[in-house]
Amino acid sequence: MQQARTEIQEVKKPIKTIQKIQFRPYRQLSLTLRDEITDLVLLPQQPSSSSALPSALPKDLHKALTRLNFKTLYSHQLLARKMISDGKDLIITTPTSSGKSLCFSLPIFEHILTHANSTALFLFPLNALINDQEEKLRNLNLNLPLDKQLKIISLSGAVSLQDRQEFFREEKPRIVIMNPDLLHYQLLRGCLSRDTAQVWQNWREFLVTLRFIVLDEAHTYSGVLGSHTANLLQRLHNEVENLGGNFEQIQYIIASATVGNSEEVALKLTSREETPERLHSIKDSGAAATERVFLCLKPQ
Repeated sequence: MQQARTEIQEVKKPIKTIQKIQFRPYRQLSLTLRDEITDLVLLPQQPSSSSALPSALPKDLHKALTRLNFKTLYSHQLLARKMISDGKDLIITTPTSSGKSLCFSLPIFEHILTHANSTALFLFPLNALINDQEEKLRNLNLNLPLDKQLKIISLSGAVSLQDRQEFFREEKPRIVIMNPDLLHYQLLRGCLSRDTAQVWQNWREFLVTLRFIVLDEAHTYSGVLGSHTANLLQRLHNEVENLGGNFEQIQYIIASATVGNSEEVALKLTSREETPERLHSIKDSGAAATERVFLCLKPQ
């Protein structure tokens, strides 16, 4: 008798939630499966929270964003800009397609355009992600006046050694995009090889003036890969210091839509567990979200 009463309660509980579902096909599907549902989670539709582009943005950057049809910024993008301006490290875990890329690209462009020597390193775990983000960065860059455009280079295993040397020959880049494997190689090739000291001088100058490190898709850096990446970043810390730079001034901007223990991951990856107050976590998104329904069904 007790078991029957419990089963009735399990069926009735999701029905109350089903009635709140606004999207009719979802509601009908849930009603059809109601006898099989063990749990139901309803995330209501969320309107966007945004504001106009900040008037304090550099004039040329403001115009570039307008040309790209950015007339407003989401609340989490504005918060990211403020936290980076305040010198914080960031871990951004807003949902997919919420505009995380602009959370880091906008404040980095803003800083570099107003600080003549600052540089930024963007690390992505896959070359496909490198290509996608490179296109976004170059679109923003190309909408700046010609004399304000930044030197942006993308390095991967597909780029020959000769081409890599050419990228660094005349002047240092302001933004370098690569994956951790190539960073491992480049630290050896560009910092320890005495016979190519002059060729890689601009790479070393890039490291000395490094101000930002972006780690996107941070959920991929788990297990052995996560350990290797943390050690690689520690090597980067050491190299910057050995070359005369100051790694303490470097800010990390870490992004992922699917990491649970975000603060723990960020602090371990960056080896900054002793200064957790330096890290700010952004979880709430200002982007609009459609209604979402999650059904848990009895196993067959």
